[in-house]
Amino acid sequence: MGGRTGVSNNSVIIYIQNVQTTATLSAEVATDKNGEWFYRGDSFLTPGNYVVWSQTKAGEQQSAPSAQINISVEASAIQIGATKFSYATIYLALLLLAILLLIILGAYIIYHYRHGQRKHGLLQKQISEAEASLRRGFAVLNRDIESELAIIKQVKLGKQLSVDEKKREEQLLKDIKDIEQYLSKEIWQIEDTEIRT
Repeated sequence: MGGRTGVSNNSVIIYIQNVQTTATLSAEVATDKNGEWFYRGDSFLTPGNYVVWSQTKAGEQQSAPSAQINISVEASAIQIGATKFSYATIYLALLLLAILLLIILGAYIIYHYRHGQRKHGLLQKQISEAEASLRRGFAVLNRDIESELAIIKQVKLGKQLSVDEKKREEQLLKDIKDIEQYLSKEIWQIEDTEIRT
């Protein structure tokens, strides 16, 4: 609050009375050389209706009270034009915004989790199909090689296999087993890596 009085370098007493409770607050402020004064309260007034008036004080004498002014104090934190927003409204809006952000974050996490699960399931299926195909292929290849070796043995019925031919036969069977084990190990490592991720 502020104003001007006809007496300079004196003081002004400001009275603020709550209409509902009739509690009155008073404060004294000094005037400058032009008789102007200004008052700013140390704390906020509680929301409600108030009556404000003042008196000039010169020494021990006081002027008659000024005209009373009605003011209304509302719990608003922000005012945009005629629209006022209270602290409660602002807190509620921030709470709703935080909840909305949590919902969006939750939906994002759930979407990516399900998408990852679907992708993981598809990869597992493809790995299983590849493994089954490899096992079938090796079974057919093994059967064909064994039948070829059986035919070679029948052709050489009475003959013993030479040491070199025997080594080749053993090496061929060993190579097939090694390849099968290697591919099984690789497939297992891919499955294990996929399960961990």
